[in-house]
Amino acid sequence: MSTNRISLTFTTAVGAGIAVLATVLPWYSFDVILPVAGVIHVFAVTVTLWGLTTLAPILILAGAVVALIFAAAVEWRLAGLVTGLIGTAICVYAVVRWLDIPSLGIKTLAVPVPAITQVEAGPFAALAGGVILLVGAIVDLLTAPVGARSPRFAAARERTNRPAGMPPSHAAR
Repeated sequence: MSTNRISLTFTTAVGAGIAVLATVLPWYSFDVILPVAGVIHVFAVTVTLWGLTTLAPILILAGAVVALIFAAAVEWRLAGLVTGLIGTAICVYAVVRWLDIPSLGIKTLAVPVPAITQVEAGPFAALAGGVILLVGAIVDLLTAPVGARSPRFAAARERTNRPAGMPPSHAAR
């Protein structure tokens, strides 16, 4: 296994692991202030990505698994390309969730209750995981030799590209 392949597999494992971990970290917290009989009660509630939505963490988890499979078992260029696209998608989603803060306050009471929604560590961890995936893919794509292909597929390519009746290259020596 070449150094490029090892570095892509390593960065993919680290980036995918951080992105999956980010789904269980708190993404938002909201503080609710309730004045009751002259006493002010402050409640702080955190929300993970799983508590906010279910589609996004499933897509992040699936993307991480696909990136790991591609980094370990698929041809170099394609693995770098797919890993880079998955890293970019995770980065974009994390930035959108970081900048577009949902209003998590209490809306069912007749009297509005003051609440403050704050961003927690989840979007930043997802962004870090996506950036690691993206940087690993870019480094892999830039350092791979032009026309480089995975050695595991070289024998199959040689068999299919050889004219009929011509011996394999290693037998001609």
